[in-house]
Amino acid sequence: MTASVAETGRSAPSVTGRRRSAGLAVVCTGMLLLGLDNSILNVALPSLQQDPHLGIDTAGLQWVTDAYPLALAGLVLACGRWGDRYGRRRAFMLGMAVCGVASVFGAAGVTPTQLTAARAGMGLGGALIMPATLSLTVDLFRGHPRSRTALATWTASASIGLVLGPALGGWLLEHFSWRSGFWINVPVCAVALLFARPLLPDSKDRGGRPLDPAGTVLGILALTTAVYGIITAPHRGWASTGTVSVLLLGALLFALYARRERRLPVPSLPLDLLRGRHYAGAVVVLVLLFFTLAGMGFVVVLYLQGVLGYTPLQAGLRMLPCAAAAIVGSGCALLLPGRFGPRVPVVSGGGLAFLGYVVLTTTDAGSGYGRALTALTLVGLGLGLASLPCTEIVMNAAHPNHAGTAAAMNDTTRAVGSSLGIAVLGSVVNSVYTGRMTERGPHFPPGTPGTTSEQTIGALPAVSTLPPEQAAPLIAAARDAFVHAMTVAAVPAAGVAATAGLTAWFLLRSADPMVAAANQREPLADSDRIRAVHSAKEPAV
Repeated sequence: MTASVAETGRSAPSVTGRRRSAGLAVVCTGMLLLGLDNSILNVALPSLQQDPHLGIDTAGLQWVTDAYPLALAGLVLACGRWGDRYGRRRAFMLGMAVCGVASVFGAAGVTPTQLTAARAGMGLGGALIMPATLSLTVDLFRGHPRSRTALATWTASASIGLVLGPALGGWLLEHFSWRSGFWINVPVCAVALLFARPLLPDSKDRGGRPLDPAGTVLGILALTTAVYGIITAPHRGWASTGTVSVLLLGALLFALYARRERRLPVPSLPLDLLRGRHYAGAVVVLVLLFFTLAGMGFVVVLYLQGVLGYTPLQAGLRMLPCAAAAIVGSGCALLLPGRFGPRVPVVSGGGLAFLGYVVLTTTDAGSGYGRALTALTLVGLGLGLASLPCTEIVMNAAHPNHAGTAAAMNDTTRAVGSSLGIAVLGSVVNSVYTGRMTERGPHFPPGTPGTTSEQTIGALPAVSTLPPEQAAPLIAAARDAFVHAMTVAAVPAAGVAATAGLTAWFLLRSADPMVAAANQREPLADSDRIRAVHSAKEPAV
């Protein structure tokens, strides 16, 4: 069944080719900003830890880093529905304004709590922006021959921003302070606000799908509780009563959230679609791949600076091959799905990411940048290959009226994966590094920087105040301990990437009827899409 303009409740503005391209540039700027915000402070982590006015420890660094994807993950479904109801262009512009204000607050912050709050505020802005950019991209190119190219551009911009962040952050740190990582957002938000109204279409679901504030709060509490338990585990002990209790509470809250969603007539979480193997497979793959990318990205930036000795700018530039590979991977995925279906590029993407993390497991203290370059290239190529087909599956499963909600689901997978990846893999590195340095701690004077659980390798520049005979063995021991911790964390990362590939192998077996319909540019109604999911030959998930 074809959904007409009247059925979807959306206007059909005349969009010229030039305006369509300019509008795509505006929404991709929004995605670049979100990717930058997710990673731009990574290269500043050592600088944050060395700032005597902040007094921030390792857990504090994780919270500052994780607050952004955590807030985004908890709010993006609700914000996507808000955009469906009140207008996607309005949601985009409001998100840009919120992100700009929160950035000013972060730039002026003087405590870890203020920085964490500012990052959470930026996450709220991102939760409004992210689903709006994807649904606006679909609106701009609906029925257009370049629709898949536009979607590939959107996908690439998200990955590019995530990896470009450390390079830009490094350049800013070389010329300014870590506060510039917040200030840089303000002019970008201002420019996007200036061009959004004249260039972006205004579309909404005039059916007025209701919001669910209680469910949103429950979802945020569940995710925050789980992340809190993971981040504090290295200090409390993974098997301690406190850690186990918090993690069990998080699991209980997740169960309550899922139970509530099942009982709602119009849930925020599309549980009906999640029972279909193609949709569920795409969602799981995105969560797993972004889990590994964000978590190991957090670790690799510290490795480049603390072990290989690069400046923030040099470290950021050396992360760029991952972005370039992601662009190449997206281009390859653009050519493959029409002929081979989504299974080939997604399985290949998971396999390449797996190989990249396997390469990291072979790193030692004497390894140079070449090994990291190989790993980053493989991971970026794999992410680019897998992201586009999975995004198509998620977006094509929803009625055009609910494009914002579908986009929010796509974004939720990325944000949840990122926030959990930083928490889990960052905590693994922290635990292993602390254990290795604790074994060697008695050989160093009490209070030596970099030897306690509150400090990482980012604290090592402080050893310049020590006599050379004390500083040299400490630096060597810390670098060895951090490399060992990184290789340990790369093992579960490789396992997660392999799981993503296996998930795609078993759940994306045949051509997806939803994607086929999208390729024919015949939008299906909601009920038809759900039936298409359930009509797959393999058993439902």
